[in-house]
Amino acid sequence: MTTDTSYYDNFLNPKDLEYMRKNKNRDGEIVMMTPDEYFEGASEIFNHRHSASELVDQRSDKYTDQYVEDMKNGDKFPLPYLNFADPGQEGLHRMLAAKRAFGPDVKYPVLVVTVYDQSIEDEKLMWKEISQFEQKEFRKIVDYLESYIENNYHTPPDNLEEIAEQFIQEEVNYYNDNAEDPVDITFKCEVENITSDEQRLCVYLTSYNGYKFDDPDFIQNSPWFDNMFDYAEDTDDAEVDDYLDQLESKYSDDEIDKIMKMDLDIDELLALLK
Repeated sequence: MTTDTSYYDNFLNPKDLEYMRKNKNRDGEIVMMTPDEYFEGASEIFNHRHSASELVDQRSDKYTDQYVEDMKNGDKFPLPYLNFADPGQEGLHRMLAAKRAFGPDVKYPVLVVTVYDQSIEDEKLMWKEISQFEQKEFRKIVDYLESYIENNYHTPPDNLEEIAEQFIQEEVNYYNDNAEDPVDITFKCEVENITSDEQRLCVYLTSYNGYKFDDPDFIQNSPWFDNMFDYAEDTDDAEVDDYLDQLESKYSDDEIDKIMKMDLDIDELLALLK
């Protein structure tokens, strides 16, 4: 027997089946089923967006009529399959033709693919969900944090970790208020001194919807963020504020925002004032 598809044929011999179980977490077996049972399985794979009868009505009579004649003449057909693990199917026309050719009670071999170990699958899906949240939402929040710090503090505040944690929590709360699927997360912020005039603010995600990470440094797809803030130690705060006041009198708010993002030193700021 063959499905005429190399991937699905892996489930049809013991050696390849063992590989699929251990390395792909997929299992497969041959199940004898009636056409109507197949139609119900296909409907389930499509999350019941179409009923079994609707799936049958959507099939082309052009193929089915020819298959009926071929089956009655003894022609062999590839094995149909129902994949419940990675939703997909192939064989509706064949099973419909079998029903028309031999009646509703005929049983036909079908390859049924399922998840081998559900606990492994659940963990994989969880990590995928975490990764998507990190990349689509948490990264944006931390990017906002960087802009917020740069625009509101010209030297490192003594309570940078507290400021960062409060900002992130407010953004997470805002996200949850507007999200279809709110998240329950915990995180931590740590400040590291890189050089005498440079700090790194590290933001770590430590739990996600009740799942606590053993090591917050190791989460799939680099979920922590290092944001670098450079400050000149020998520059007086009042002097910096005076320069900024002069910039604000000369440039628009949008231009000021662009200037601030350029991370200029005092000499470069002075050049802008000339």
